[in-house]
Amino acid sequence: MKNNLIFHRSYYEEIKELELLMQAEIYNAIAEYALNGKEPTLSGQAKCVFDLIRIQLDDDLKVRKIFRTPTPAEVQNYCNERKNNISGSEFCDFYESKGWVVGKSKMKDWKAAVRTWEKNRQTNEQSNKNHNSRATTNTRYTTGSNGGKISSRTILAKQHSGTTPQNSDGGNFTVDAEIIK
Repeated sequence: MKNNLIFHRSYYEEIKELELLMQAEIYNAIAEYALNGKEPTLSGQAKCVFDLIRIQLDDDLKVRKIFRTPTPAEVQNYCNERKNNISGSEFCDFYESKGWVVGKSKMKDWKAAVRTWEKNRQTNEQSNKNHNSRATTNTRYTTGSNGGKISSRTILAKQHSGTTPQNSDGGNFTVDAEIIK
């Protein structure tokens, strides 16, 4: 069952010269066929006109794929099939807030959008792993007054709290820090 149809000017041009009762019969046949998929029971001239129009109706129905917003349950079922841990309600809430628009265009395929979320999530997880490994490998150490190592994180935390550690250089430390956003 469809919610709309494309009505071409050529339909009007073919129908306008017919008697009003026949026009109504053809208009109803067009609507029933295009919206509900019901085969009309026409005869004579009305059947001939409809058969000409049917060719274009069939082409329009093949070409046109109307986007229907999914329910959170539909998205969740699809995500469960793909085992991607994406929340159907989170996905629907996100796109509902944006009017089901991707960039500047109306969404055409929500399953493709789910797969994009999946890829982005994998990329972000990989990126987070890289940042975490860099954060631990980039930690610089300096020697404190007691001969033990003090990490730059500890130094920054203590400086921030006002308890700066002292060393044999009179309390001066060089700290290499990387800001990760």
